[in-house]
Amino acid sequence: MTNFVKKYLIFIILIFSSQLFAVVTDPFSIFSFKTTKRVFTFKGNDIIKSESGKNCIELDSLNQIQPGELILRKKYEPADYRIYKGTLDTAAFNREPPFYAFDIPSNIPLEQFLKKRIYSKETENQAEDIGEVYFDSFHFYARHFSRLFYFDQGAWGFIEGKRKYPSGTIEVVSDPPEAQLIINGISSLKKTPCTLTKLPSGYYTIELFLPHYHFTRKDVIVSSDSTVKVSFQLMNDFDTVYISGTTPYGILMLPQPPTDTLFRIDTMATADSKLNLLPGTYRVRWNGGEQYASVDTTLKVVEGKISYFDYIFQRRKGMLKISTIPFDAEVCIEKVPCGFGDKIIQLPSGNYQINVQHHGFQNVRTTIYVFPDTVTEVRIDLRMNSDRDADGFVDTVDKCPDEYGIYDGCPRRSFSQALAVKKDEVMQFVKNDHFEAGFSMIGFISKIPANRSFADFLSTFSSGRFGGINNYRGLTMLNTFHLMYHGLYGSIELGQWSSGIRYKRNDTLHLSGNDKEYIIYYDSINDVKPVIYLPSTAVSIGFHYNWSWVNVIYSIGFQWEDIIVNQILDTSEKTFNNVVFDNDWLYHQIHFEADFHVDTRFVPSVYFNIKFPFGMIKRTRWHVLQAGFQMKLYPLQFRGARKNGP
Repeated sequence: MTNFVKKYLIFIILIFSSQLFAVVTDPFSIFSFKTTKRVFTFKGNDIIKSESGKNCIELDSLNQIQPGELILRKKYEPADYRIYKGTLDTAAFNREPPFYAFDIPSNIPLEQFLKKRIYSKETENQAEDIGEVYFDSFHFYARHFSRLFYFDQGAWGFIEGKRKYPSGTIEVVSDPPEAQLIINGISSLKKTPCTLTKLPSGYYTIELFLPHYHFTRKDVIVSSDSTVKVSFQLMNDFDTVYISGTTPYGILMLPQPPTDTLFRIDTMATADSKLNLLPGTYRVRWNGGEQYASVDTTLKVVEGKISYFDYIFQRRKGMLKISTIPFDAEVCIEKVPCGFGDKIIQLPSGNYQINVQHHGFQNVRTTIYVFPDTVTEVRIDLRMNSDRDADGFVDTVDKCPDEYGIYDGCPRRSFSQALAVKKDEVMQFVKNDHFEAGFSMIGFISKIPANRSFADFLSTFSSGRFGGINNYRGLTMLNTFHLMYHGLYGSIELGQWSSGIRYKRNDTLHLSGNDKEYIIYYDSINDVKPVIYLPSTAVSIGFHYNWSWVNVIYSIGFQWEDIIVNQILDTSEKTFNNVVFDNDWLYHQIHFEADFHVDTRFVPSVYFNIKFPFGMIKRTRWHVLQAGFQMKLYPLQFRGARKNGP
């Protein structure tokens, strides 16, 4: 065996033994991360989001983590750990099971702590570490456990978690004020002095741009529950800055570009922000690509002076048009307030996370690239939630059969768990329920009196002609108005009595009331035509819940009602009078609606309404049946269109 082969074998043995020694001496740390082309899918995960919108690509090394970004460490097998990069869905802190944030110990770098196994208890069993742990620059995150343990320098340590997203605040002031604020290369549309709240903890580059003043930059660190105050003293462009000493050159100061593209000074590419140049005029170019406007200008360098190229990089913009099915789904675009329904909005070019959701449908998370100077059209069709195992819970809630199997594999839920699931569904619906106003177009009403004697009295009028527009039996038009928002419902109903209920019999009817006697009869020659009118106004308030295109409403209402008998003869005074009886009553109301989503702002629907009276009565209560056609309006759609329009 040659000396070369011996040396090579010795070298291999030393490397292997050193790695084996590291594993044996520190079994509480992960030796290495596997790297393959495997991706992490989002099935069953509502914490991490990725640029692709469907899965996270596996990393082969840990790069710099920007604020808001997240590293997922996933355990597939006892010795198979992999890492993925994405962003954190902060709504995970409000969901179940509980999600906690923990501070990474200050004495352990992130690159080292990322390899430490995290446990729910102190244990020698290395297979009991937590399978999914999330990391950012200063924190790590995990579900279920509020206290987690790690092993470092021969002893156990533990960390307490909090159920809130770690964020901080930056206060920026400048002299002079009104400078435009740029954060990590992106304009914030704010001017100094200003306060930036709820910023994800991490490293930030703060830049200020003010016309006729030098471009200024500072790096800051934002920690959890802290406020960082940053002040700038801006230097005027007209203030001449000289270089001390005798120099045959000038200095050109360049701004830091937001991308990796280099500046070109004449034909020379440079990554430096400070250049020593001979006096003269130079052509300065920078290629902004698809996201930023390119730069092509000339600058003059003066001997012995510092020249500043104060330039704010402008993002190129494009139009994004989003349409959804169903039409009133909630659309959340990254860095844009959420809204309902179709959106047309102007955005800086680049990738945007889009989250579309509607109660009763599967949420869609995706990433859209907005091209500059182009209308990017996106159509998102939500699928209705399915229940393939027929256990009463949609598959996205109970993870059956995707994780447990469809044949006797799903664990049976307790009553408290089922109640908690339904509570979450209702809370999600209430959160996404947008403002709606509606009114009835035309309908039919039928009222049945609960008091038998009044029903007999009313029947004497029924032999005559009845119908028309009234609130007893017949047609109603434009008489009911309602509002819905965040699961609440309110309505007002106006009684219509233009036709009334006419008495048209050959005999007479004697009526007693208020110590008086009345006679009711019909005489066409003398134009004596008695009529009963039932004017009323009803107000109700309650709750509503949507299943796709069906809306179910329960409310409690109060109806102010009068019973007016017109043209009856007062026997004591021998005059024809109108007799008015007060008849107010309370009711339960169950209301059903079926919507026809043929438009995004005007939605026709049919309704069926039942009223059940209750409480004290004066003369009679009514059992009411109503059906008809109505129109719904979505005022938030108009406001959103104006707000998000170009």
